[in-house]
Amino acid sequence: MRVVSNGSMLNPKYPAAVVAGNVETSQIITDTLYNALGVMAASQGTMNSINIMKLRWFGCRC
Repeated sequence: MRVVSNGSMLNPKYPAAVVAGNVETSQIITDTLYNALGVMAASQGTMNSINIMKLRWFGCRC
């Protein structure tokens, strides 16, 4: 069973330009699934990055 089509944004073919953006893409997929399930919710839409005294913390919330 194929869920994602070959050559699509989620399964690109070479030489497609792919770099970063995975966080935003995953958030949109989460929103789409929520909508398909009729759930009244939404993702944050991006990732947080906090840098405090040379200690980095990256957090991705769906």
